[in-house]
Amino acid sequence: MSKKREYSSQEVRDDRKIKLDPKYDGIMNNRGVNYAAKLQKPFVFRPTSFTSSVQGLKPKAITRDTQSQMFEAFLEDPFRPVTYCVVSAPNDGMAKLLAAYMMQHAVANRKGYLPVWHDLTQSFKNPLLEENTHASLVVLNNVGSTSTPTKIEKCRDILTHYANIPRIVVATGCDPFMFFTQYLFMPMNACAYMTTDQVKRDYEL
Repeated sequence: MSKKREYSSQEVRDDRKIKLDPKYDGIMNNRGVNYAAKLQKPFVFRPTSFTSSVQGLKPKAITRDTQSQMFEAFLEDPFRPVTYCVVSAPNDGMAKLLAAYMMQHAVANRKGYLPVWHDLTQSFKNPLLEENTHASLVVLNNVGSTSTPTKIEKCRDILTHYANIPRIVVATGCDPFMFFTQYLFMPMNACAYMTTDQVKRDYEL
């Protein structure tokens, strides 16, 4: 993951409301946004500090402020070719809405081609590789720590193929750093981990 100092100039905001603008409904629907993202109740973006423990590696601590700085950096330039992982617990509702919000931001500031939302399935078909999407950003949803090897490989293939544009992965089952390091075996540039009061948290970093 990119080092913290790359984001140190980004102002941390603690009041950014994550919700979708109805005026983009047509484009977002056309570009494949998962309907469940629209059912999630809007929330203020206040990510959770966490420490990721991956076997064989030193514990990785990522604070709320670092995640907020990463998010502000994305909003400032949504077309940098970064790999961004978003996770929420106890379910993926907030993660889906955040990814949709980020995609909508790219739509509103688009340069040329439009973003694409893709729900990964068990099928061996991989339309994002079989068709020329001309996407400016890709969101990959429905993958996690319990996914089959087929789905994990599809996710890896797409991330590799679209390395020249931003890629947002909505993951489940573990924290973002662990998912990319232990399951995808790939580097990650930025992340957001969100939890509700139902989730037992680490101490605030």
